Amino acid sequence: MCLDELRYEASLDPPLTVQVREEFWPLCASMAADYAPDGIRVNAIVPATMDTPMNAKEFSEPGARDKYILRIPARRLGVANDIGGMATFLASEEASFCIGGLYFVNDGAELG
Repeated sequence: MCLDELRYEASLDPPLTVQVREEFWPLCASMAADYAPDGIRVNAIVPATMDTPMNAKEFSEPGARDKYILRIPARRLGVANDIGGMATFLASEEASFCIGGLYFVNDGAELG
């Protein structure tokens, strides 16, 4: 399960990462517990703001990219391959013991 439309917004109160942990994680954990006996793993990928066509309109405005980049410790926006790597790992046998987790692929955006 991937929350591909979640974006990091520092102006939210509480921050989005807190909202995800408190509101979405119980659903993920419940589904994981229900499906694990059948060999089905449920996890969630939670990205930061991504440089995707979905955000093209917002990023077309001057300074818009910098507004997000400055909030990310590594100073870059994510791209599809960043999420793809995590999704590939979670779908692999190497992740067979990963069940019910929230995986923040956000370049440390929640660190503040």
